[in-house]
Amino acid sequence: MKKKIFSLIALIMFSLPSYAELSTGKERDSCFKEHKEIADAYNCLHQKRIESDSQLDALISEASKKILSNYDYPPEKPDSSVETVGSVYNKYFLDSQKAWVTYKKYLCLGVASSIGERAHDYQSYKDQCEINMNKHHTEEIHMMDLPPAK
Repeated sequence: MKKKIFSLIALIMFSLPSYAELSTGKERDSCFKEHKEIADAYNCLHQKRIESDSQLDALISEASKKILSNYDYPPEKPDSSVETVGSVYNKYFLDSQKAWVTYKKYLCLGVASSIGERAHDYQSYKDQCEINMNKHHTEEIHMMDLPPAK
């Protein structure tokens, strides 16, 4: 009986999703450990957020190139002489990226607002949230499993 209960508890514990708050992360921790001056720590985290945005932008650009390069055949519609499967796919992909950036912005504003918009840590909560969202979105783009550009 004890074995069954232990097994059930273990099953429940291991099946629960692990998560972290969007406002916490190793970037925030390292900036606040590395810098004695609070303003320097905030600037460090802000710079890490800018770098994270740049890396994601580069990944999106590369994914767009892969889409256009690998799906360069005509669609099934005979009246679409200008479009390729890749141009249609790429349009939807880039439109989704614009929508995702808006989503990320407003979600992270909400997360940061949880401590009050005038709180000293407001911007650092927002920056770390955006870094975390970028990481997750990077994983999503990799899940597209696009072949290398031709």
